[in-house]
Amino acid sequence: MLKKTFILILILFAISFSANFVFALEVAYPEILGTEAPDSATSLPEFIKFIFNLSVALGGLLGFGALIFGGIKYISSAGNVGAISDAKLWIGSGITGLFLLLSTYLILTAINPNLIIFKEMESLQSDSGICLCSTNKCDLPCLGTGKKYYTINDIPNIDTTKFEAKSIKFISPQDELTSIFLFANPNFIADTTDKIIKINNNNNGETIASSVPVSDFTPASIYFLKNKPGIYLYKKIDFCEASGDYICLTPPKYIPGTIDNLTDFNNQAQSIKIIHQSDEIIKQTLLFKDTGYMQTCSPIMGNPPTNTINNITSINNLDDLAIGNNNLVSIQTFTTNFSKELSEATIYFYDSIDCDDDEANKFSISLENSPTDTLIMGNFEDYNFIDSDDNEINFDKKVLSFKIEMKDTDATYIPYTVILATTKLDENDENKKCESFKLEKPYITNCVSTLKATSIYDPDNETHRPRSFYILSTK
Repeated sequence: MLKKTFILILILFAISFSANFVFALEVAYPEILGTEAPDSATSLPEFIKFIFNLSVALGGLLGFGALIFGGIKYISSAGNVGAISDAKLWIGSGITGLFLLLSTYLILTAINPNLIIFKEMESLQSDSGICLCSTNKCDLPCLGTGKKYYTINDIPNIDTTKFEAKSIKFISPQDELTSIFLFANPNFIADTTDKIIKINNNNNGETIASSVPVSDFTPASIYFLKNKPGIYLYKKIDFCEASGDYICLTPPKYIPGTIDNLTDFNNQAQSIKIIHQSDEIIKQTLLFKDTGYMQTCSPIMGNPPTNTINNITSINNLDDLAIGNNNLVSIQTFTTNFSKELSEATIYFYDSIDCDDDEANKFSISLENSPTDTLIMGNFEDYNFIDSDDNEINFDKKVLSFKIEMKDTDATYIPYTVILATTKLDENDENKKCESFKLEKPYITNCVSTLKATSIYDPDNETHRPRSFYILSTK
């Protein structure tokens, strides 16, 4: 009898364990004891409840079946001692199994009635992502009853035959998830006949955003526009927004930093957003018309904001820059840390090669030990020297070499990047060229000995020579 009781319990356990495996096959399940059949959107508490009820139902069925089988066998034994004994074992096993099921239920109820109710566990609800609902209003927690779908990342393919999203609720705060884009087709694909919906996140981080209805179409894929540091490229001006409608046929392209070839996004960008790591750690950026950081460039440089919290740089139309629309191919970035104290150093610019202190004309800029001076910019025409005839002449288009010299030879060296351009600051000539020089070796003196072999110096064209500079303290 004990052996058969053990076998019966083992069967019940096997059924409970296998339910999880079978569930992964996404077959159709019946309702059990009032519990809705699980599907791919069913939450863990609901799934456990289904397994529990299924186990109780099957256990009761098996126990009752054992009683019936034992009774039939007893009646048909016709006085056979062995058959009667076997029938009694079946009847006893059935009674024992039913007693164990009833005892389990009563014990759990006595300890805590909620142990068998399996309420939605709100503590399992994440504080990130979105909730999709198949009803017109989306309420939290987003723990499924088959009518909700929770995700924290892009969804490239939603099976609309099994789930139709009619409303959406943002769970992520606005500073984590800016907006989402809904596509009628899988894999974020659209053409001129498809409408794309952009939904902005109005969750301010203190309260959950209100439910947003989705009435135009059933989304087959959803793209997350997350608010993480990096560069976002858009195929239309104004970040693909016109009168509140989303007019791009693809989501923005995210670039974490320097890239020498945009490949599938070459010559397509018309507006750009740069999200900096913080108000102190700024991503200075150069945009180029060709691979490898060549041809026309557009610097996007800035000091940290003063008395404001604003760590986003936005250019809503690249035609406002020298690069122009539909020309961007490569991007070069430099991270400046405005909370870092600088090495006390001086930069010297010369009108001859080899940083010649004895023969060349030069001017210097002191890089003071101050975190607010980590981005210095200027035009060479604002710096002058006196020639042999006592004439005052500026350095515009005349710089041929430069160096950085540390004042304290024992100080910790912080790398500097010098960016030179062939136009004055804020000029957007379509032929503007830029080139960067990173001085990162911890020497007492770093000299860039000649600019003649660079993209910013054309010996045959006097207009194509260095006219402005940016000096950055970079990582």
